[in-house]
Order: sequence, then structure tokens, then C-alpha cells
Amino acid sequence: MVTQRRKRLPRAKRAGVTQEELRKIARMVGDEPETPRRLREIYERAANVMRRDAIKPWLLGKSRLLDDKRPVDVLKAGGYQDVLDAIDAIGEGVFV
Repeated sequence: MVTQRRKRLPRAKRAGVTQEELRKIARMVGDEPETPRRLREIYERAANVMRRDAIKPWLLGKSRLLDDKRPVDVLKAGGYQDVLDAIDAIGEGVFV
């Protein structure tokens, strides 16, 4: 288990997110075992299409790509793929 943590931390840091930020947002999203892994993937994908300092505000703010819902709320409702699709749309140049 310690080995897994060592592998995860550098990827999260590359996405510009601290473990504490991941934990805070994970608590907002839910207790599912997949939540931390999914949040890291979301941060990593978002880091490819937006400034790192814009990721957390985007997750906590309303998004027109998600019908004016907050990405964290969509995640909480099980909309993991919807959030990834929104990030991909941003990467393709969809105006938000």
C-alpha cells in the first residue's frame, strides 16, 4: 500500500494539486473507494486543458457544460464521465 501512495503523489503534484486538496474535494464528493483515483484522473486531465490554478475553482463553480451545476455536485451524483466530457469539451475549445 505504501508503494501505491508513492506512485500516486507525483502524478497528483504534476497536476498541480496537493493531497490535502484531493482529500477536501473527495470529502465533498463522497466516500466511494474509487473517489480519490477518479479525482486524480480529473485533475490530471484538467491540467492538460486549463491552468493549474483554475482547476479547483472550476470544480467548485458552476459550469455551463454541466447544465450550470458544479462539477463536484455532478461527481457526487455519479456523473464522473460527464465531468471528464466537460473537460474534454474545454480542451476542444468549447466556450464556457
